[in-house]
Amino acid sequence: GSRASAFAVDIGAGRRLTGLPVYVALAVQNLGTPMRYIDQSDPLPLSVSAGLLLTALPGVELSLDLKRFVNEKRNNYNMGMNYNFMPGFALRTGYMMDISGKREAGSVKGGFSAGVGLYFLNTGLDYSMSPFGELGNVQKLSVKKKF
Repeated sequence: GSRASAFAVDIGAGRRLTGLPVYVALAVQNLGTPMRYIDQSDPLPLSVSAGLLLTALPGVELSLDLKRFVNEKRNNYNMGMNYNFMPGFALRTGYMMDISGKREAGSVKGGFSAGVGLYFLNTGLDYSMSPFGELGNVQKLSVKKKF
């Protein structure tokens, strides 16, 4: 069988601003070599992101994320809210907007997302549902364990 290969890294950094209930972050994702398959070469979906998280009230976090997909020449803007209304349980909602000059088939043009998070015994369980363009909604379930 034939194989495709590439090498990529994600780099990010974040910091809470001194004396303010604000956290800022920057990230670069899929920085690396093009995907090579036989005699074809395609760039990875390189993106650059900047984010801001504001703790508006105890247990209430508001976020804004700006993401530039460099090769596709399109931008995503995401706004969200995380509400920790009891220890170990969070409700989340958000809205994603794709602001682009040209639309690609199957691209997500925007929509609301929602999710819940549980955290117990150093383990996190997250569920979310968000729009995925012409393919409908996507549901994600993730488990995180701290050791």
